[in-house]
Amino acid sequence: MKKYVFNLFLFSLIALFVSLSACSGEVESSGTKTGRVIMTGHEPFARLTLTTDNNEAYYIECEGEVKELLLKYPGGNFILEYSGVKEELNKKILLVKKASLVEHKGAN
Repeated sequence: MKKYVFNLFLFSLIALFVSLSACSGEVESSGTKTGRVIMTGHEPFARLTLTTDNNEAYYIECEGEVKELLLKYPGGNFILEYSGVKEELNKKILLVKKASLVEHKGAN
């Protein structure tokens, strides 16, 4: 009986470790990405999303002036400087710290 409990405990510990390490984590440390920033999804779950020339899509996590700039020019081409990339539910999320508008063809 003790061996069964020990094996169950050991299996649970390994399963917990594997699930925590695979669930969410940083993929890249930092860098820049260029592309078009759009809104995806429906309210109240709409998110800023970067689409690159390589057809890669990244959700954007940012605050303050950066978020205001991205929301002011939807569909604009930006250079985004990020401090990391995390992955949740097979979606990459850029942790953006700076944004520079390259081109915008909108009415704003």
